[in-house]
Amino acid sequence: MSESSLLELVVLCSTAGGLIVLGLCRLFLSYRSLSIQLSATLVTSLLSIGGPLVAGYTTAALIPGAVVGLFGLMLAVAGRIESTTTTLIAVFRHLGRPEIQATVLAVIGGTLLIGSIARFEQNDIDSFDRDLQFMEQVTWKPPLTPATSGQATTDAGRNIPLWDASLVRSTKEVNEVELHALTDLGFAQRMIRTGPASEITNCHGWVFAASKYWVAPDDVDQLLLDNKYVSVSEPRPGDLVIYRQGNNILHSAVVRTLMDNGPVLVESKWGWMGTFIHSVTGSCYGQIFTYYRSPRQGHTLAGLNDNSKPQNVVVKPN
Repeated sequence: MSESSLLELVVLCSTAGGLIVLGLCRLFLSYRSLSIQLSATLVTSLLSIGGPLVAGYTTAALIPGAVVGLFGLMLAVAGRIESTTTTLIAVFRHLGRPEIQATVLAVIGGTLLIGSIARFEQNDIDSFDRDLQFMEQVTWKPPLTPATSGQATTDAGRNIPLWDASLVRSTKEVNEVELHALTDLGFAQRMIRTGPASEITNCHGWVFAASKYWVAPDDVDQLLLDNKYVSVSEPRPGDLVIYRQGNNILHSAVVRTLMDNGPVLVESKWGWMGTFIHSVTGSCYGQIFTYYRSPRQGHTLAGLNDNSKPQNVVVKPN
């Protein structure tokens, strides 16, 4: 849920709760003195600002307090107004009855509470839909066919299937979709681009297949085993980063530098999109990842000549 949605929910629920409590006060204190009723209104107003204050929304706390205080003041005075206009007298006399006031406040407060919860749930649904659409865009891949121009093996001699994109979109279309996807969830300004969007390879192919082919995530675990990767807790530039969701591998990246008292910066290709430098926790692939290190030189599979930008060069920290 976004920060603005959470703020709205806290304010609405606090206002609703304050109105309901105010209704109970009107029911039991309506025949007491005006000073007692106003004191009860003040206490209720102060209680209603508690939710936003606890949540850290100091300025927004004034909203439920003001709404509840205004209602309490109007209703306390309404029961004591005498008017020469018959209609107004009847209206205010009815409004001055404690059971009427309690009922009105309960209805208003209950409606506001139910509405805020419904809005919260709708915001959650909308947020989930946006996230799902974003992940569908990120994980999209073009039609793939077995590569005929290259062969790759692990250090143990096991063949790793390579895949070619048989149909790619135009550069203009890819760039437009990428910009839209990255902007939707605010990633566009949180990364440093190091390469353009390209459907020729995916993140695993960028790391293991010299940026020339697609490599399926299902083959990565076997690749890690055959090439003697071991998990490490303290990363170094050049180490591998594997992101997972349960038993499924989502993403591969390479550690580029370690900032002093700062984040670990990695470089990776986001599916069909571009390559970026970003913090290890600053991607759409989640927060569950493992660092790996191998005694071998680089990450490129055996049998592949890397004539493109070197993907596995160790970058020394500044």
